[in-house]
Amino acid sequence: VLGKNMEIAVKQLFAYPVAIFNLEDAFDNFFKKERLKQIWTQNSNDHCVNNYSSKSMNVLDGYEDEKKTLMDCVNLYKNEVMKWHKSELKITTSWLTKTEQGGFSKSHFHYNSAISGVLYDAANGSDGVGNIIFSSPKQSSILPCEPSTYTWDNCTEVYVSAFPNHLILFESSLRHHIGRHEAAQSRISLAFNTFPTGQVGFNDSSLNVTI
Repeated sequence: VLGKNMEIAVKQLFAYPVAIFNLEDAFDNFFKKERLKQIWTQNSNDHCVNNYSSKSMNVLDGYEDEKKTLMDCVNLYKNEVMKWHKSELKITTSWLTKTEQGGFSKSHFHYNSAISGVLYDAANGSDGVGNIIFSSPKQSSILPCEPSTYTWDNCTEVYVSAFPNHLILFESSLRHHIGRHEAAQSRISLAFNTFPTGQVGFNDSSLNVTI
């Protein structure tokens, strides 16, 4: 029979750290220009509603100062959180997303990328803006038991607020989607992917990548 003073040791395995930076007004000029000049294509998947992407997949071209700001944050996350000191990352693709009132996106992850980021336009405001929702691999559990209380140990989704000027960085393999956007103002965000450059891997699985 277990004693009343029995202790339990719990270890959380395989973390997916998400980093949040407040870039303040560093991208005001970028968004002011780019949100007006983009050609938008509708994401026509059955699980996407009122959700669009810029036709351009390189919207950061010509914005070297802004790109450096993003890479400073990526390198801080890469080195201090992930401890990937031996890897050098570069931004490979960058695009804008637009979600209209009532819109949302499907759950997805990013191929051919190590760290992904999303930055929210200050013009979005914060009331009713669709949050980014991260999904745990445990969501596909064959035993979908319902917790009486959700904690960091048993949750399958985490909502992160899409606050103006906030940059969110995460491993590209982490599933995520845009929650329902309720505000009348369009929700605009900058998204980007990164990939290792230089010597990648080791022994018979190594290659040299130039970006």
